[in-house]
Amino acid sequence: MIYFQILGWFHIAMEFREIEESMQEIPDFWRQMRTQYKTKLRRRID
Repeated sequence: MIYFQILGWFHIAMEFREIEESMQEIPDFWRQMRTQYKTKLRRRID
């Protein structure tokens, strides 16, 4: 179940990356999402 959650997050991240590239400037919303994702990954590793 957690595996599918990670896949879902990764898919969302890839979609946002495409939006980010098309906008050429990183929105604060995208930056927040990315930092949340990184902290989630860190918690899983720890």
